[in-house]
Amino acid sequence: ELHSAALFVPSGTKQDFGDIESIPLDQDAAVDAVIIGDLGEAWDFRSLNRAFGFLMQDPAPRLIALGMTRYWRGRGGLQLDVAPFVKALEHAASCEAVVVGKPAAAFFESSLASLGCSAGQTLMIGDDIVGDIDAAQRCGIRGIQVRTGKFRDADLGGAIKPYVVLDSFADLPAWWAESVTES
Repeated sequence: ELHSAALFVPSGTKQDFGDIESIPLDQDAAVDAVIIGDLGEAWDFRSLNRAFGFLMQDPAPRLIALGMTRYWRGRGGLQLDVAPFVKALEHAASCEAVVVGKPAAAFFESSLASLGCSAGQTLMIGDDIVGDIDAAQRCGIRGIQVRTGKFRDADLGGAIKPYVVLDSFADLPAWWAESVTES
């Protein structure tokens, strides 16, 4: 059970942690967890080192990652997402993060349970060949790759094979209509 945490998440996300006491990042208080989310360009050496400092407490808190997405596409091109920072913290603090978002199987299983659907009844549409498509397909969900967002043509040259590739999400209705008539 978590009572207190060092939250390295966007300010708008902090409210989602309800009863967990958010310890100010400039304090040296003991915490039950270090929770890492996507801070985008707010990540800097000071923040990363502060998270590391919390993880080195005795007893060590749990490292919780809200996702393990490798990168995203911003205005300036591809940008590092949360996974590289979590991996650096895991290595430095000799710990393993609990991942509660994509690409963790628990994320997809929880989503299926929440929807009341089986994996075979579900499609995952995404622009991330690893975090969306591969993760979903490992859970038995068919993955539809879109060629938008952070998609790169090189994504299709590897071992991960999407169920379908569409130019964009806007192509889904036509693909759906065609695939239903073929069934």
